[in-house]
Amino acid sequence: MQHHARLRLAPSVAAAELPKECYTDSADVTRVDVTVLRIDEVRHIKAVAYQTPVSGTYRTIIIAAQEITHAAQNALLKILEEPPTTTQFWVVVPTASALLPTVRSRLQLEPGELRQVADEAKKTTDDFLSSGYRERLELIQKWHKQLETSELRSWLQRLVREIQYSAHIDSPALPAVSLVVSNMERAGNSPKLLLEYLALYLPVK
Repeated sequence: MQHHARLRLAPSVAAAELPKECYTDSADVTRVDVTVLRIDEVRHIKAVAYQTPVSGTYRTIIIAAQEITHAAQNALLKILEEPPTTTQFWVVVPTASALLPTVRSRLQLEPGELRQVADEAKKTTDDFLSSGYRERLELIQKWHKQLETSELRSWLQRLVREIQYSAHIDSPALPAVSLVVSNMERAGNSPKLLLEYLALYLPVK
């Protein structure tokens, strides 16, 4: 089964090494290459996506941006999850962190992209653990504004796993981590509050 929405992490379309047909002037290839992708461009993308291919089997849409607004990403979610069967998407962004987790989950990643996503997640975790209390709380506030509750919960789970297997944790901090683990999946518990609890109880290195 062919995947109809793929991700490439690259600074530009030229550097993305897409299939050769993506670089042709075919009527079935649409390139949206902007610095910031906004919701108006997404409306155009959706309109094009449902058009019948002119000469080939597929219509190809390449979305390239240095930044994609959250409103634009949310507007893209449905069509990336269930694209028309005759349309394939390539999303080109410089780093995985340019995308919300919900959008990333709709895109197929090559092995290189998977490694970069993992590396970026680890770096964010390391930054959190090596920061002071104030910086940790500022990071949590930023995540809380950017992510849905389910995404924030996923980030909390990732952070706890990193803590459990890292050298950042010592014996006095173990009870705090254990308490968070036992409460993560309980209905009604706020992942933001649990993250703040970790932020304040984990020692600053």
